[in-house]
Amino acid sequence: ETFEYLRKSGRLGPAAALIADALNIKPVFRIAAGDLKPVSKSFSKKRALDRMVREVEAASYVRGQLHLAFFHAAAPEEAEEFSRRILAAVPHLESFTSDFTPVMGRHTGPGIVGLSFY
Repeated sequence: ETFEYLRKSGRLGPAAALIADALNIKPVFRIAAGDLKPVSKSFSKKRALDRMVREVEAASYVRGQLHLAFFHAAAPEEAEEFSRRILAAVPHLESFTSDFTPVMGRHTGPGIVGLSFY
């Protein structure tokens, strides 16, 4: 919900965190082969989640059925709603939902929702 935790962890400078919070930016990242790459900078959480849905739909078009893992940090209802959207939109072999790890949550704070797939 905020960039406070990224700022505190040293992953983002104070000025950048202030601007990102003021603009209500919700970034979407892709981690592939150990590389972190930005996908989009949405101006609302809904738009960020919409972008993630499109990314998974595109991957399922190329790969077919997917294995999906949803995660969240203190946002189980949002994760459940997000997983329902994805599961209705793409063919999948299996899926599960989990809490975000404490180590990763330390850098993002509560409210994060995401997924991984292959």
